[in-house]
Amino acid sequence: MKTLSLTCSIFCCLVFQQISAVPPLANSIAEAHGLSSWESVESLEFTFYVNREPAVNRHWKWDVTQGVVTRTVDGNSATIELAAIGSEADEGVHRQFINDTFWLLFPFSVVWSGPAVSDHGTIALEIDGEQHDLQKVTALWASDVGYTPGDAYDLYLDKNLEIKGWTFRKANADEGKFFSWKQPVSLGPIKVYESYYLKNADEPFIEMRDLAIQFATSDK
Repeated sequence: MKTLSLTCSIFCCLVFQQISAVPPLANSIAEAHGLSSWESVESLEFTFYVNREPAVNRHWKWDVTQGVVTRTVDGNSATIELAAIGSEADEGVHRQFINDTFWLLFPFSVVWSGPAVSDHGTIALEIDGEQHDLQKVTALWASDVGYTPGDAYDLYLDKNLEIKGWTFRKANADEGKFFSWKQPVSLGPIKVYESYYLKNADEPFIEMRDLAIQFATSDK
């Protein structure tokens, strides 16, 4: 599955820097989810859970201001500095962190990591047996950026630019895998999603659990 396509120069600074020439639509999607409040975030904590055998259950504590991340799996913790990824073990934790935060903070990634963003207009899409008129937007990452370059995501947005689902297309293939997004929640002014379902599934395939955020200001 796609990992967050951030160049080392962007990500390793730890404070995600907005790149130049951000497409207006990308910025609108990010702002609809609270991007302007990210600069006030001191720490973020969550568990990335994948409902499969064996299950994936990774808990993350991210000290955003210090650029330090701790991953805990089965009671075993590993801490890395995002600006100093040196060992192979560090890179393994880093890859997982990028992947898991990509899911959680995807609306910000369309600004942070600079994919090409294209608007395909309004389409009719059935999700869980209900018809929706949604805006289709494609985010395509460059073929030379990130751990899994060249991936594409077709996003399906409601009138508030909330994500109702996406189709992940590995290496920009013609066909992909659809996930519906559910349970948007507010962490103060920042909006994230708790559950991601495969097509026609009754149970979520991916869940974000134990969500907690701390702000440096009163934006809580």
